[in-house]
Amino acid sequence: MTNAILKEDLPQSYTVKYLGNDEAHGLWGIKHTRKPVDNLVSRAKKPGTYLPVVNLTVTSEGVRIEAPNQPVSAMKRKNAIKSDKASAWLPIDTISYGVQDLVYTRVFSIIVVQDCTDIKVKNNNIPFVCYAFVCDSRQIARNLTYTLAHAFQQYSQRIRATASTAQRGRSFLTMAKSSSSSCFDKQFAINLVSCGDYYDPDEVKDSEA
Repeated sequence: MTNAILKEDLPQSYTVKYLGNDEAHGLWGIKHTRKPVDNLVSRAKKPGTYLPVVNLTVTSEGVRIEAPNQPVSAMKRKNAIKSDKASAWLPIDTISYGVQDLVYTRVFSIIVVQDCTDIKVKNNNIPFVCYAFVCDSRQIARNLTYTLAHAFQQYSQRIRATASTAQRGRSFLTMAKSSSSSCFDKQFAINLVSCGDYYDPDEVKDSEA
């Protein structure tokens, strides 16, 4: 993580395009964002598809997704990606992973653990959801990843401080935290990958994203 990012104060806001969300099959790792991102990009490339613009704000408490109030033509509205999740609050303790995509380097994605009280895990219902966003440049996607890493760092520091105050004897080697809203121990990871050597033959076009 660069010193520039470490010194930045949260919250940080980014204007991005909402690619959508799809189920993921694991808590973290780029292998678990690969299929969801590929699926979402394929949908976005359909002729006439419109991706809604959203404001993505990263805070020490979580990630806020807000659709700005702006006029949208009837044609764009008809062909818009379903945006039922385009306005949402994602608490930091429900986000398990964040990454800048290796293939579509302007895409930033996160994995979120859904509330297990609403999911029948034993029936193989998937508790993980991948959210994906298209940034104006690969550098912005990378900066967004760094910013989320900063939020994770602050969260980890708060958890350690709370544990120290309460004199809990738990190990935070993996930065795990029990949560009533999750059926998994809280763990998170960030992939800070180098995308300079990757060519995007099927990059999401500006006209479509």
